[in-house]
Amino acid sequence: MRRPTLIAHGWLWVVVVLAVVPLGRFAVYYFHTPAGRDGESITVDIPAGVANAIAGSGLPNRAAEQFRRTYAGPPGPTVDMLSPAPDPTNFSPIPVIATFSEPVTGFTASDLVVFNATVANFAVNPSSAAIYTFDLFPIQNGLVTADIPQGVALNALWRPNMAAPQFSRTFLDTRPAVTISSTTPDPTAETPFPLSVWFSEPVSGFDALDMNVSNASVFHASGFDGDQLYTFWITPQLPGLVTIDIPPGVAVGDAPPSGRVNTAAARFERTFTIVLRPKARVGREWMLYR
Repeated sequence: MRRPTLIAHGWLWVVVVLAVVPLGRFAVYYFHTPAGRDGESITVDIPAGVANAIAGSGLPNRAAEQFRRTYAGPPGPTVDMLSPAPDPTNFSPIPVIATFSEPVTGFTASDLVVFNATVANFAVNPSSAAIYTFDLFPIQNGLVTADIPQGVALNALWRPNMAAPQFSRTFLDTRPAVTISSTTPDPTAETPFPLSVWFSEPVSGFDALDMNVSNASVFHASGFDGDQLYTFWITPQLPGLVTIDIPPGVAVGDAPPSGRVNTAAARFERTFTIVLRPKARVGREWMLYR
C-alpha cells in the first residue's frame, strides 16, 4: 500500500501542510513561521517517519520536499517633496514641504542632500510627525535640487523610509543687483572720498538715506530715479574703519516685471588714517596738519 506524502505550501510567514491519506482525503495542519528580516530565507523540512497513516497501511510518512521562501517585509514609509514656488522661480528662499506616508522619527536637516542651496528653518509639523518643512536658499542662478535618501527615517515598526523622488527648481534671480566701489585706496587719508553705487539695471526710489553708513557722513552727488549709477562723497568722522551697506529692498527695478526690489550689496569698507606732515617750523616746535 502506498505511503502518505506530506506536501508543504505557504506564502510569506504562513505554511500549510497537507497529509495524503487513502480515499483521497486530506489532513491539514497550519502553523506560522517566525517573522524574518528582509532578504532572509525561511525553510521548513518535515523528515520521514514523523507521522503515521491512521487508516489503511498505517505506514510512516515520507520526507516532504523542502519549503523555502525569502522574507520581504512590508515596505517602509514613502516621502514626497512639494513647494508653492513655481518652476522656474525667483523665490529665495524656496519653501519645501516633505510629507511622509506615515509618522516617522530620526529625520533631520543633515539627512537632506542638496545642490546649489543651503538648508534653513527645518522643522517638524507640531500636529503630525509625517510632515516636515524647510527652506532652500539658492547659492546662484541655475538648478536647485534636494534629495531624501533611503533609510534616514523610521516608522513605528522601525521600517526605514524609501528614497524620495528628487525635488528640483530652476532658480532665476531677476532682482536688481547692486555694487559699491570707490577709486580711493585702502587704507586712505583722503577726505572726502568718492563712492559709486552701480545697479544692474535702472532703478527708482534709492537715495543716500537708504545706505547704512558707520563712521562717516554722506553727500549725494549724482543719480536719480531711472538711473543705474549713483555717486556720493564720503567724509570720515574719526580714524578707523568706515563701512557702508545697502540692504535689500530699498530700490525697485524699472524694467518689467514690476515689483522687483534690489538684492543686498556686499559691504564696502575703507580704513581712514590721519597722516601728520610738517607745515612750518617755529623755533623748536613743528606745526602739523593732515
